[in-house]
Amino acid sequence: MLTYIPLYDTFKIETQDIVVFKYNENRKVVVHMLDKVIKIFKSANFIVFIAFFILAMVVFRFFPIINLTGDSMSPTVLSDDVAILNTLDKHKIERFDMISVDASSYGAVDVKERYCKRVIGLPGETVDYCDRQLYINGTQIEDVYAYYQSDADTIMTVEETGEKYCTTGYFHWELKDNEYIVMGDNRLYSCDSRDPMVGPISGDAINGTFLYSKTLSAIYHFFDFAR
Repeated sequence: MLTYIPLYDTFKIETQDIVVFKYNENRKVVVHMLDKVIKIFKSANFIVFIAFFILAMVVFRFFPIINLTGDSMSPTVLSDDVAILNTLDKHKIERFDMISVDASSYGAVDVKERYCKRVIGLPGETVDYCDRQLYINGTQIEDVYAYYQSDADTIMTVEETGEKYCTTGYFHWELKDNEYIVMGDNRLYSCDSRDPMVGPISGDAINGTFLYSKTLSAIYHFFDFAR
């Protein structure tokens, strides 16, 4: 129904009306009030849709899916695998968590890249790593995720200084508050806290912990390939 109502008579507007206000003969303001729109906003389906949309936004904001590249975490994580990054858990770091670390911790400037590493040492601990053995506060700890491709030592070169260091050499750290030691699972071929240019990682550089499974990666790549 189309109704013409003077401005002083707007209290007579009904929700089912399509109302046209008449300022004068040459100007008209059309206001659409449709029952269908109101019913949509009031319907349970619309509420469910909005709730689902908000939930999806929260999930993708705080639990993004990250594509991991490189071999420093193999064989646990292979290059091009994916993992879910839990950004809400970055202040509850535990030993052997897989974390995301800002590239700035590696001396990079204006680099948004992030690295995936394994937490080895926690704030306040004394950490020793010698001959492929891990010691925390003087007690040997089973390094369950460590992987060595061979018995040979690997010599790494620090690009910035040309300094060389052995990935299975002797390392000693006395960690302060909010400092962590991180390493790649592929111990012979990982740039991590053993690099003199890196050392302990600040907790401020940690973006969150990774939730990883090979099943998740397989499903992700299946649908990615299907596209």
